[in-house]
Amino acid sequence: MDKNTERRHYFNQPFTARYVKVHPLAWRGKVSMRLGLIGCQLKGECGQGFFRVHTDSECVENLAYKKDTWVNDKRHSWMGWKDGHSSYAVDGDEDTHLRRCAILDNYYVDYPVWMVDLGHKKQVRGVVIITWQGRGEDRTNVYREYLYNLEKLTVFVEDKPRLETSSSGSKCASISRLNNALFRRTLHFECPSHLIGRYVYVKAYGVPRWNRLYSAILCEVRVY
Repeated sequence: MDKNTERRHYFNQPFTARYVKVHPLAWRGKVSMRLGLIGCQLKGECGQGFFRVHTDSECVENLAYKKDTWVNDKRHSWMGWKDGHSSYAVDGDEDTHLRRCAILDNYYVDYPVWMVDLGHKKQVRGVVIITWQGRGEDRTNVYREYLYNLEKLTVFVEDKPRLETSSSGSKCASISRLNNALFRRTLHFECPSHLIGRYVYVKAYGVPRWNRLYSAILCEVRVY
């Protein structure tokens, strides 16, 4: 067998391990090897900080998991403010009740903006948002504003924190209320090209009506 021919060895059954030790019998100009590991797709739960973009895809790291967040609403900076806090969107809790979701609205701002700090610059391929579906809370004012007045959500990837307007070329994707796409349980924003940045933004827009109040409810935001 020559050095360019690939040869594969299989184990009798998959196993879980953290460390792999390679022990070549010879080195430095003698018989040697190049080793690659081929993993098996995990069929159970991904575990904290990981998720599946699609139900049949492999587990990937959630780059936003328990990272620092910010919104352009002064109420979220108040000491003890808990209602719809921005951090609820990255706590890993899939509970979609209002008390466990980040709530954005335009009571104090023209366009509410939510941001997560990834810690350092990373390549971003997309964002998955778990939305609020009512769950017995659909008689509240928040639900009516959310359902009737929210027009679209747009995701941006930036190098600077706490921005209210995005730079050109930083847009990942948008989802609008067309065909009720905006109100599905899971929203997938797939970036057309792999964007690189440290800060991921979600910006909400309302419909042009006389009642201009609207809300955006982010129960979980996952970045990959």
